[in-house]
Amino acid sequence: MKNKNIVQSLTKGWKFKVENSDEWLDATVPGSVHLDLFDNNIIPDPFIGTNEIDLQWISDSDWCYKLIFMVDADLLEREKIKLKFYGLDTYAEVFLNKKQILSSDNMFRPWEVDIKSQLIENTNELIIKFLSPISTAMPLMEEKNYILPADNDKVKMTSPYTRKAPYHYGWDWGPSFATSGVWQPVELYGYDSFFIEDVYLQQIAIDKKSAKICVIVSVEAVTSGKVDLIINEPNSGTKILKTIDLVPGHNEIKKNIEIVNPKLWWPVGYGQQDMYNFTVILKTDSFEDVFNRRVGLRDFKINQNSDKDGSNFTFVVNGKPVFSKGANWIPADSFTTRLARENYLNILQSAVDANMNTVRVWGGGIYESDDFYNLCDEMGLIVWQDFMFACTLYPGDDNFLKSVKEEAEYQVRRLRNHPSLGLWCGNNEIAWAWYNWGWKDRFPEELYLKDYKTLFHVVLPDVCQQFDPNRLYWPSSPGDNTLLPDVGQQYGSGDNHFWGVWHSGDDFIAFEKNIGRFMSEFGMQSYPDLKTINYFCKVEDQSVDSAVIKHHQKASLGNDNVLKYILKHLKQPKDFSSFVMSSQIMAGEAIKIAVESHRRNMPYCMGSLYWQLNDCWPGASWSSLDYFGNWKALHYYAKEFFKPILISFENEDNYISVYVVNDGDIIKGATLSLEVRDFKNHVLYSHNLSVDIQSNVSEKLFTAKKKALFPENRINEVLMRGNIVLNGSILSSNDYVFSSPKNLKIPSQNFSTEDIRIGNTYKIKICSRSFVYRFYVLCINDYGRFDKNYFNMFPGEEKTIQYFPSANIKEILDFEPKFEFSSVEGLSD
Repeated sequence: MKNKNIVQSLTKGWKFKVENSDEWLDATVPGSVHLDLFDNNIIPDPFIGTNEIDLQWISDSDWCYKLIFMVDADLLEREKIKLKFYGLDTYAEVFLNKKQILSSDNMFRPWEVDIKSQLIENTNELIIKFLSPISTAMPLMEEKNYILPADNDKVKMTSPYTRKAPYHYGWDWGPSFATSGVWQPVELYGYDSFFIEDVYLQQIAIDKKSAKICVIVSVEAVTSGKVDLIINEPNSGTKILKTIDLVPGHNEIKKNIEIVNPKLWWPVGYGQQDMYNFTVILKTDSFEDVFNRRVGLRDFKINQNSDKDGSNFTFVVNGKPVFSKGANWIPADSFTTRLARENYLNILQSAVDANMNTVRVWGGGIYESDDFYNLCDEMGLIVWQDFMFACTLYPGDDNFLKSVKEEAEYQVRRLRNHPSLGLWCGNNEIAWAWYNWGWKDRFPEELYLKDYKTLFHVVLPDVCQQFDPNRLYWPSSPGDNTLLPDVGQQYGSGDNHFWGVWHSGDDFIAFEKNIGRFMSEFGMQSYPDLKTINYFCKVEDQSVDSAVIKHHQKASLGNDNVLKYILKHLKQPKDFSSFVMSSQIMAGEAIKIAVESHRRNMPYCMGSLYWQLNDCWPGASWSSLDYFGNWKALHYYAKEFFKPILISFENEDNYISVYVVNDGDIIKGATLSLEVRDFKNHVLYSHNLSVDIQSNVSEKLFTAKKKALFPENRINEVLMRGNIVLNGSILSSNDYVFSSPKNLKIPSQNFSTEDIRIGNTYKIKICSRSFVYRFYVLCINDYGRFDKNYFNMFPGEEKTIQYFPSANIKEILDFEPKFEFSSVEGLSD
């Protein structure tokens, strides 16, 4: 008997080919066929130009992957040897030494098989045949006299029938690349006695005085016998030794422990992200297995208490209500296997830097990588986790439900120990669509009352109750409660999506009229950074009507809608680059109005997650970070409107009111300073108010008639500025104009700039000689960021901002950034 279990990775040395070809090419595992073709110079970059159109044949083809390998001698001696694929995308037939050993049909779960009897001492051959996800699903579609309503699917509407990332088939912000491949690691593992499958640290009761935890250890044993269970955790001084009896097959061992005066995990902005590192050991005199598990201890509840308006929907962490500030997360690449931890770190750090505390993993993508959730744990980002179902109905047959059950069990067990994980949500927008998108009239009733109900109100909640009973399962977003809805989306309880702005053509003011208890989707589209556009589009093709630009605009309403909203609020852009920048500023203005209205209405509204944080490819979308992680204007706006202390203006009829919102602790002895100035920098009104700003509150601190602040005939040439000042320092600032920016009487922009390198950063001094609305600076030869951008300046005002170069060039001594400066006024003739 050997003294430890053995794992052998099988990720090196793979080859691939298209079915019926004799030419094997090098392949990367984990990976995908599209990337392997690109790496072998068989296809061009899928993201450039209109290449996507010419690459659809890949999804229609079958592909073969092959590995020749030898088994480690020590591993071959083990009594049990299993082959484990952590993810196969998606329909695959697997052969070992010419014998089929498994077939797969779900990319969201692992596949494993005992192969001890099939292995040989010398070279072994592993072949995987990936069947086209399109042609494989077609017969399933043909069984019914209706086609499930996958409106975003651009590849023959097959996506609902396949447990594969829905966005692979296209969406209104991304391309159609229904790829195949070994998308997660592959390994052999062997054991003689037992191995630890999983450790679940179920948090029973957590507060600042005590953390009561049930340690649940899942063990697979070959034979019966006594073993020692050892549980160690150095930060708490936990040391436990217990002798247990194992039986052949599956064993579940439970041990209750208590940590006194625990260091609690908090969302970012509310406290530290303290973590505990548990080591669980099973051992005999001759053998041991070790399993490490990290966890943050916190009490997380979602308060849904009834009130006169319905019921609230509030994250409560360690007894403290948290206003959820953030955005929706989509996969950060159409080909996620090329994402590294650094890619996730850059995007999530940008979220934290913009004062976000929540990301919603949307249900049309993937269950994210371990790196993603580990980083959210470390950064204090709460994760709203959808199961991977979005915007369509799904089959209800036994095989499909069994596959989903296995998928859900794996993912819940994989993710349940993460302190960042806030809730499970069954799907995105399906119940809403049944009642409000016309599905109820188009499809048989059983699709909702039977298939939908079984999947989202039986199968998934049962899995969550069994494997993660302490977290809320929320059946659908938007939703009122956990019951099967009998009407469409309502306001007053649960969470809401508002798409009157953009899809219905409503103006921005509609955001203020459609506020729910938790706003989990709303948005406005814009174009990416100009450097990103240069990556996929030649300069000569950069026009709103070019084939390439249209191809990278996937929304059905398209560029006409973008321009419509630009012209509602800004002047006609003078050229294509001005159109791009106008779209970004317009989107920033839109979401600023939305989020500030949500935050003003706390505690009625306790969440504001705009659509969307990031991109999967370079193109037009609702994101605030483009595909390369560039901060679009919206992200700079978000850094301001998500600040812990917010000043916000409410303009109703003849009155202007000023609110102060505070997510943090009480602030005593502050001053609310208000001024109205004209664009020549003349003060028309000034008022200072001494205030104590209460904790976790939105409070109206000032109201006045507008005519008391400035003459009515000057409405287009004044700006109101509010500052919160404490001990001479400005804690928060915000500006408000009383007219649409396009109607403002803004003079020709006149400013000077000076930049200087200081270490690895650059300071930029701006001196304004005129009123400047939404001054901005771009770096056209680097992907860095600024600490502040898109702000207003009065004549005679000076500001100094900082530029942080990207990591790959900040050490280059002779690097000289090329800055471009402008403002709203510079975008039109």
